[in-house]
Amino acid sequence: MTAQPAPTTVRAGAARAPEALLKFSTPRDPAALAAFINLRVLKPEHEHWRRGVEAAVIYDREHGGLKVPFTFRVPAVDDQEAEGEGWPASLAGFPLGQWTADARRFHTRGDMDQDRVAQLKKLGMLWSHFDVAREEGLSTARGGLPNTGTSWPR
Repeated sequence: MTAQPAPTTVRAGAARAPEALLKFSTPRDPAALAAFINLRVLKPEHEHWRRGVEAAVIYDREHGGLKVPFTFRVPAVDDQEAEGEGWPASLAGFPLGQWTADARRFHTRGDMDQDRVAQLKKLGMLWSHFDVAREEGLSTARGGLPNTGTSWPR
């Protein structure tokens, strides 16, 4: 009997290594496989959308949310910062800030498919920066005022 290597599981990096999902002898994460099949087989989407979703997943993981500045572009892989953050070469230069702004605009106009809306909601998409800023401001105001019985400090 020969020793078998321990099975490895393909996880969230599946978007960067689709060929790993197609190796049927390797155990894999069912959610990653389902997302791969959904995006590339059952409902093939435009390449720009797939790249945007992949970039959004990485940005969310690195920054803890999708509050992406409009001018943000995925850094080139040869940048040391990009290597440290795990950005794949296939996304280098992708305009994620513009992509998220476009997604918000399409959603606001009602021009976005419900599947795409669901994908972005699952990622924690911020549909309105104004609403988020308002809530952050209110939260700061509530927490920052001393309890004097009035709304303004004396």
